[in-house]
Amino acid sequence: VVLRRIGETTFATIPLMAALFLPLLLGLNDLYSWSVPGAAEHDALLRWKAPYLNVPFFLIRATIYFGLWSFIAVSYFRGSRGQDSTGDPAVSARLRRFAGPGIIVLALTQTFASVDWIMSLTPHWYSTIFGVYFFAGSFVGYIALLSVVCALMRRAGLLDTVISAEHLHDIGKLLFAFTSFWAYIAFSQFFLIWYANLPEETIWYKARLEGSWKTISLLLIGGHFPVPVFYLMGRA
Repeated sequence: VVLRRIGETTFATIPLMAALFLPLLLGLNDLYSWSVPGAAEHDALLRWKAPYLNVPFFLIRATIYFGLWSFIAVSYFRGSRGQDSTGDPAVSARLRRFAGPGIIVLALTQTFASVDWIMSLTPHWYSTIFGVYFFAGSFVGYIALLSVVCALMRRAGLLDTVISAEHLHDIGKLLFAFTSFWAYIAFSQFFLIWYANLPEETIWYKARLEGSWKTISLLLIGGHFPVPVFYLMGRA
């Protein structure tokens, strides 16, 4: 419950993230080549994707994503805050029942959001595993943030009597597991694309294995898997 409350507070910032999404609209044509007027006229693939990759539908989907995420976030945050006042155990039961459908909604919306906001940056490229890849990276990022927040709050004396060593070990195990999961998904995507060697699939990696992108890619491979995995293996 203690760790859940930190997660709920973190998730409650989603409406702020929606506000920070607005500046993206100012540079939409610079970021997404498919959004430039007339881009699909001389590109058969963009023309085929136009019913999905168009600015009005893109913005409608973004509104739906943030609306659903904000609803889930605020529901959990308010439910827990209300339980602090009333002590009603039925709140926990209601939030648990809501968790199953909530996970399904998050899985679908996060997958489509990753396609819209990241994959469509390279509109000629596609990967059927990208949604899972994005989820894995997101979860690693959240658990890493949770571990840092918990350690700092304990050090500051705010939750030192509430968050125990067992809590920290559980966070460490989750971080270890999902770091490995992220690497597994990332390598699966890379290996299958490398093995098939199809131009429409390899373009994404080709750009990231050249110039300054290559340095970042190598840092990501080393800093996002071997270093944290070996660091997290020990009990200490």
